Amino acid sequence: MESSFKILPMVIILSLSLVLSACGPAITDTSVFANTQAPTVELPTPLPPEPDFGFPSTDGEIAFSSQRDGTWQVMLMNADGSNQTSLTSKYGEYSYPAWSPNGSQLAMRIDFGTGSGIAIMDLTKSGGILEGSQPAAITDVFSDAPDWSPDGSQLVFMSSGDFGWDLDRYSVSTNAFFKVPGISPWIRDPKWSPDGQQIVFSADIENNGNSDIYLVNVDGSGLTQLTSNSFYEGSPAWSPDGQRIVFTASEDNNKDLYIMNRDGSNLIRLTSDPAGEFDAAWSPDGTRIAFVSTRNENNDSNYEIYMINVDGSGEMRLTNNTYTDRWPDWRPGSTATGQKACQSEANSVIDVSIPSGTQFLSSTSATKIWRADNFGQCTFTPDAYRLRFVSGELMGAPISIPMPGAIQPGTSVEISAPFTAPAVVGVHSGTWQLLDSSDNPVPGPNGSPLEFTINIEVLENGQSILPAPIYFLRGERSASQIWKMER
Repeated sequence: MESSFKILPMVIILSLSLVLSACGPAITDTSVFANTQAPTVELPTPLPPEPDFGFPSTDGEIAFSSQRDGTWQVMLMNADGSNQTSLTSKYGEYSYPAWSPNGSQLAMRIDFGTGSGIAIMDLTKSGGILEGSQPAAITDVFSDAPDWSPDGSQLVFMSSGDFGWDLDRYSVSTNAFFKVPGISPWIRDPKWSPDGQQIVFSADIENNGNSDIYLVNVDGSGLTQLTSNSFYEGSPAWSPDGQRIVFTASEDNNKDLYIMNRDGSNLIRLTSDPAGEFDAAWSPDGTRIAFVSTRNENNDSNYEIYMINVDGSGEMRLTNNTYTDRWPDWRPGSTATGQKACQSEANSVIDVSIPSGTQFLSSTSATKIWRADNFGQCTFTPDAYRLRFVSGELMGAPISIPMPGAIQPGTSVEISAPFTAPAVVGVHSGTWQLLDSSDNPVPGPNGSPLEFTINIEVLENGQSILPAPIYFLRGERSASQIWKMER
């Protein structure tokens, strides 16, 4: 191990001593490299064909929890990730939302700092925007995972008991509580079946981390074990027709999503990723599933919300930030179709990796990373906004690159493109533009289309490419570069 480390090129950080303004980009002067700013180009006609990413449809609204600024909040967003707003920030700390069947109320967990228990929030629409009232607590002991009966008359949830968890039912009209008897104390995530007859949940009977999925009648009878394996299975959720259940299983040491029939038959694996997937929720029409994952670790492996078609196609990331986002739940009957007409604008592009003029040997593969700021009114959603190749050489990079999640106004985005240095010695460049859903280029501050450029020089094999700049690092007050050089 020691000898292999010694032959690696040295990597050092050289401070550029750039002081950032409060609103400007971290790095604006890259004149030490050639051809940093490519000239503005017109989109060629006709455009080269783009791939069909098969993104899910984006109608509807999703409530979810976010630990923004260190405080748990219940948030609301359109199903394309746009218009993310907090419903509870002015009332206290709340999480784990669950929509009532008519979409007019949210049950939620009360989090420490505000108290503990379960609360119900009434929602009203003002000027076309949903707003929530002060949540009304129904319990004052630590409770979790509320879910509504299909007729909206009751809630089921977990509450802390003498030993582990109790499974409780609550009558909304009479304020009466009922214990569901005969249930393991090590239960999680109860969900009421759409026919109102059963509750699905996960339980770790031996409290050793290997939970399974169970069904029980609402009165506690008919306990049925649906899965029986030596690994974790949990976080179940019903399909809208009540015929299937999506859940998380950690087979192969990875937490992936699976779908099975309500009797445990016909098991189908939905995802296969090294990261974990959990907190799954079906769309009201049964065609899509929202879930949480730690994939795409550009944000310190924090939890983000994704959406996927029920056949496993068209995965799309909905949140993109440095906060934990969890427990998505679709609003029943919502007709929201995403953001309305808005004005798109982005700030100047910064090279995060592979600065303009970086030298490569032929056929070397690398990843180009750009950073830009969303300065307009629109959310840059993956289904509507993407980088589009417009001129120069592709160098193996994608023709079209969708946004890595919904980028809210006032936030930054880092976009990556894998490429391979051409075999021909000389200078090579390629240019992409940021396009909206109507194929219109998104303007930068000067009104011209915002452009993302790869500009490299290929040297003859045998020549030294070191020293060479690799990455720009942006801090709060200064900017630096990482360089690579010979030992």
